[in-house]
Amino acid sequence: MIIINDRISEINLDIGKLTGELNRYDSQIDYSTINLTIYGEPQPEDEKKFGGELLDSFLGGIDAFISLVKLLLNILATVLPFMVVPGIAVGTYFFVKKRKKKKL
Repeated sequence: MIIINDRISEINLDIGKLTGELNRYDSQIDYSTINLTIYGEPQPEDEKKFGGELLDSFLGGIDAFISLVKLLLNILATVLPFMVVPGIAVGTYFFVKKRKKKKL
């Protein structure tokens, strides 16, 4: 009976040590990161027919045209305030000059 109790005590001690190690590793897993990289074979692209390529080109041209129009409108909106003051000055100059001619 004493030998059995000694062996049960040893096993309980081993279980306690293993439980302590398990708890230590469980607490360390919170600070762990996993980097997962998956490699696979690239999928072949479907070959487009001529009509599909032509449509893509046309739509790309429309997108480019719209981008150009937006750019030109942005440039106009940026330059317009700087052109107002000289425009008023030139208009005033010609108005005054014309008025002087009428007086003479």
